[in-house]
Amino acid sequence: MKFLKLKKIYVGLMVILTLIAGVGVLYAMDHMDYFLRQRMAALLNLDTAPHSIHHVSCEDWGFSDVLVTCYFSVDKKDFPILLKGYSFGRTIGNKLSSHDHNISSGPKVGPEFTISSGYTVNPKPYQKNGYKLFAHGGTISLYTNDQNNQVILNFYEE
Repeated sequence: MKFLKLKKIYVGLMVILTLIAGVGVLYAMDHMDYFLRQRMAALLNLDTAPHSIHHVSCEDWGFSDVLVTCYFSVDKKDFPILLKGYSFGRTIGNKLSSHDHNISSGPKVGPEFTISSGYTVNPKPYQKNGYKLFAHGGTISLYTNDQNNQVILNFYEE
């Protein structure tokens, strides 16, 4: 009888610990999304990134310069927010026969999709939080599909 009582307590504790671990994993995953969204906000000079940014995949591949290539998905209604941090100019208006992996000079990140629009800016040097950014030049490019819900970001700062 005492054994059954201890077994019930043990099973109850295991259920509680499993639930706590599950909540912890969900919390950590949500915070990981938050940090990845904040990275996109920093690269795009935004105070905060749209909450709909998900599936972020980035590769830093610069040695002496800052070179970052990222893929992410975003709700199409939030795409215009991505263009507000800098004065982007539209560089591609027609559908390309190329896929995202062919348009980027960086590493291949994210799933392939057909590029339909591109936006580019060469930011002028500026100060932010005590740091001088783009002091020696650079380029930021965004490429997206017809639905504006898949994005490739190429970030270059010399």
